[in-house]
Amino acid sequence: MKFDLTDTTFIIPVRVDTVVRLENLILCVDHLQEGLQTHIAVLEAAPYNNGFIQNLLKDRVTYRFVEDKDPVYHKTKYLNQMAMDVKTDFVGIWDENIFLLSQELNN
Repeated sequence: MKFDLTDTTFIIPVRVDTVVRLENLILCVDHLQEGLQTHIAVLEAAPYNNGFIQNLLKDRVTYRFVEDKDPVYHKTKYLNQMAMDVKTDFVGIWDENIFLLSQELNN
């Protein structure tokens, strides 16, 4: 059973600097979609678009790429941009390195 959060969009800004961070992002999206009926938006900020995230997530999320050559990752700037674009009533901010496991979802 999925919890109905169709009035919520989870926003996940990310800069993929390691394979582990990419794996974490995919795992987080999988986990959110497994237990929730919701919207997920991913914004990738990086010097160039290698297409990995877009190819791996395809139509499962709303994906946006922003070219960012600054060595400092300004996550708050991207969170604010993403929050302003959300069309649902509620916004959930998610970090690609946070995993919440529920007994209900694991059984």
